[in-house]
Amino acid sequence: MPPVRQYTEEVHQALSYWATWLPNVAIRVGDCGPIDGRVFRPEATLGDFGVKFSSKRGNKPLDLHHSSQGAVSYTLQLSAGNQTIPQIPQGTAGIEISFGKQDAVVLVVREAYEHRIANINTLRKDLFDRQASGDFPPDYAVVTHAVVADSTTVLLSSARTAKFAASAKADFKAGLVDIANAELGLSRVAGSNLETEIVAKDGLTPLFKLVGFKRNGWFWGSRRFEDLGFDDDVGGMDLGSVEPSDTDPEE
Repeated sequence: MPPVRQYTEEVHQALSYWATWLPNVAIRVGDCGPIDGRVFRPEATLGDFGVKFSSKRGNKPLDLHHSSQGAVSYTLQLSAGNQTIPQIPQGTAGIEISFGKQDAVVLVVREAYEHRIANINTLRKDLFDRQASGDFPPDYAVVTHAVVADSTTVLLSSARTAKFAASAKADFKAGLVDIANAELGLSRVAGSNLETEIVAKDGLTPLFKLVGFKRNGWFWGSRRFEDLGFDDDVGGMDLGSVEPSDTDPEE
């Protein structure tokens, strides 16, 4: 399975969000564009079509994380302990992450706020009318929710022997979740066989949700404007055997 499919599918199944690809692409509420192979491509904004909307930010920050089940392990080294990671000298804190399969995923999002369109039902009606009059592309999806993170880490292996090691200025107290803790002063010391490597990067928008036109529950230029899951790219599956509730992310 191509890395993009593995990453976006895993994140969607685990967290009920679309995953940004590439992970450092900026996604904002109100962005519009097509979906190609489970990748949303922002090409315009609602303002480009004269659509006005207001947005809200969540009151509490989110901490989210996902790692491929049974395929990610890690070793911690304490600043006052013995040397447990060869690449990190004794007396220095750090972490070494090992991957047990190709395309294994680590995603950690810290101190993130979800921004969302305030009245999505009104937006659905407005876009339905504009699409019917030819004023909005039927193949465009619209970002209704975007998670803006204070700090994000994304690691994706390219082989089952992939490894990543980083030193830190303080001990890891939350285990793997601290790999996105910028306050630890993380510094990469080694890495091999990694497809993607983003560590404690600030200001990313790694997760989002979409609405778009559907036909019988499938994203395909229809007359229904609904929440979108991974229904647009299902490979060899029998479309008649899957219901929309099986693929839509939860609100």
